[in-house]
Amino acid sequence: MSLPLQALLRLPSCLRTQAFAAAPKPWPTNYNLQKTNRAFSCKSKLLQKLAKQISRQPPAFKKPTTSSSPKSPSRGANPARPPSRAQQQHSYTEQLLGGRDEVLLYKAPNHRSYYVTSYVCGGIFVLWALVQSSIVGVYQQMNESNSWGKYVLTAITMGTSLIAVTAGMFMIMAPVGVIWTITLRSVPLPSALNGAKTPMLRFQMRRLVPLLKPQFVEVEPPKALLDRVVTAQDIAWTSVPLTEASAFTRTAQLESATPGGGLFQNIRRIAWREGFARVYFENHGTWKLDLQGCTVLDHGKPLDRLMGHHDRLATGVWGRLKQIWSA
Repeated sequence: MSLPLQALLRLPSCLRTQAFAAAPKPWPTNYNLQKTNRAFSCKSKLLQKLAKQISRQPPAFKKPTTSSSPKSPSRGANPARPPSRAQQQHSYTEQLLGGRDEVLLYKAPNHRSYYVTSYVCGGIFVLWALVQSSIVGVYQQMNESNSWGKYVLTAITMGTSLIAVTAGMFMIMAPVGVIWTITLRSVPLPSALNGAKTPMLRFQMRRLVPLLKPQFVEVEPPKALLDRVVTAQDIAWTSVPLTEASAFTRTAQLESATPGGGLFQNIRRIAWREGFARVYFENHGTWKLDLQGCTVLDHGKPLDRLMGHHDRLATGVWGRLKQIWSA
């Protein structure tokens, strides 16, 4: 053992304590704590820089894997637009024509009994009005007195005669404007040089007098407005499939063998216009489409798809009276 250490150990305890307290310290008291704090702070900043550098590096290349699921369309690609109504109607008319120039869509039933019933019933009312007015005229010549009963009887007779004449003319005019046939035709455009054609609907209407020529109206399909509200109890028609359209077209000018109805059914139809659908034209007024006993192509689907819709403005009692009178 060295001499200084032996001398230190031989000193009393109080002197040794003073000697240790007076000896110089090699580092300050808070050095370890400050050093530790600086070390941890520097370590955390180093980790943050390292993490930023790793995040900036591009990702590793991965081999694409094939999947059976369909690819989703990109955002920039425009989806296919559905065809417009005009395009759908044009394609449908081409399908109906099938390379032909015309195809028959509708044929009215046999209206002989309907015509006869309307003429007979209307004639009876008109004849009754004439007979009643003539009887009143004879009564006035026989009774030359100026009593008030004479004028009252004359007014009542003239009023009932006017009502009878109105009812008779209403029944006689029932067959007016009834459509006989509706044909879809492919008509060439007058201004087209390449032979382009456009579909047209041709309506054939019989005249009130049998010897007159029928009337024809040819319009574009959307311009023929069909009122789909029909007043009737039982409606029965005959449907022709699309495969027999050519044979059905060849019978366009032949009279239908299907009768329009019996006597009492015709009287009810004359009075209330039952079983008739109204067709409105811009410059040709209102025509009637008889659905009772008619013959249509493909259950009437071509008529429903080609013709336009008519929105009835008048409803209720007034609309019903206007509908009956306009028919």
